[in-house]
Amino acid sequence: MGKKAIYVGFLIILALLTMFGCGVDTNQYGDNTPGSEVDGGSVPDGSNQPAVPAENQPSQSTSPGFAAGEKKAEPAAPAASVQPAGSAPIAPAAPAAPAVPGSNAVEVNIVVVGSDGEVLFGPASVKLQEKEGWGVTPLGALEATGLSYEVSKRWPDFVESVAGQRNKGQAGWLYKVNEEVPLVSAGKKQLAAGDRVIWWYSRSITNPAPVWEEFIKAIDQ
Repeated sequence: MGKKAIYVGFLIILALLTMFGCGVDTNQYGDNTPGSEVDGGSVPDGSNQPAVPAENQPSQSTSPGFAAGEKKAEPAAPAASVQPAGSAPIAPAAPAAPAVPGSNAVEVNIVVVGSDGEVLFGPASVKLQEKEGWGVTPLGALEATGLSYEVSKRWPDFVESVAGQRNKGQAGWLYKVNEEVPLVSAGKKQLAAGDRVIWWYSRSITNPAPVWEEFIKAIDQ
């Protein structure tokens, strides 16, 4: 009986334990309690979700994947777009402003004086366009007054007649800009905004040229 009997007894005890252990289930608390393979609060084999005992489940429903008492995490706000370093946001192109008629016009002042010293036009301002008529020149200013005039067929920008008063011998039409007589023809002298142009009929080179301030004083009186 010695060692052999002890060995046989050990095998019998092991067999009994194995037979009675078939009806034992292990719950989430670690207790070995008899029961069915799946009961309230148990989780099917292979699941990673922890089991919640049926008697401890909350009365209100909870979102799947969250145990009772846990707060559902708020979804993360979308990340704001990051502007690359050293660059600036590109603003939409502004619409082009519509072209304003006459926006390129140059405004000059002019007075036209006849053979007897009479004022045929002005003093007044006129607007000239670079690509219209004689352009921004004293001849262009004369044309803008609306007075009739004639130019030489040989020298097209040389004035021979204004308002029916024609050149005769040494008498004839002259012009000056800002109290100076230019050394170029009237169709080639370029004007700037605000310039003062005087066209006058000179009877003799000894006669003094009219002065702009004289016409301004006449208007004020």
